[in-house]
Amino acid sequence: FESDTLTCVTNTRNTDISALNKELLRRHDCVISDGYGELKGKTFRIAHMGDMQVSDMRQLLQWIDEIVGI
Repeated sequence: FESDTLTCVTNTRNTDISALNKELLRRHDCVISDGYGELKGKTFRIAHMGDMQVSDMRQLLQWIDEIVGI
């Protein structure tokens, strides 16, 4: 399914989403959403509603890469 307001990412690296969120909040004052139900820990969601630009998404993904060591 496609959405203009949300991206759901499969957590193929088995990253601890809770720890990632703590670092995103501490370093950059932002958070992502963990999957829920059967998808908890297996996916994470990035909301991009409102005034979010492609450059904002690129920056967030760069921060995530830095935190998880990619």
